[in-house]
Amino acid sequence: VLGYSIPGLAKTLTLNWAVGSILLFGVGAVTRQAWYRYAALVILGMALVHVVVVDATRLEGVFRILAYIGLGIVSIGVALGYTKFKDRV
Repeated sequence: VLGYSIPGLAKTLTLNWAVGSILLFGVGAVTRQAWYRYAALVILGMALVHVVVVDATRLEGVFRILAYIGLGIVSIGVALGYTKFKDRV
């Protein structure tokens, strides 16, 4: 699976995808180009699927909880960003 061959990346892969999606969303908002925002949503969707399918089985205890909380925060942030800047995006 992508990222699991690099030591230490396995526990932060979903977080990295989520942060990347936030950055892409920001670029899309600033440049007003929709494909950046769509790419951000696709990557965020991949992170969501990864949390549910992979992280839920591989991560233990606190890391599993943090993965769900982190992804929830990112999802809420993107939703709020769309709502707040809907005229600009």
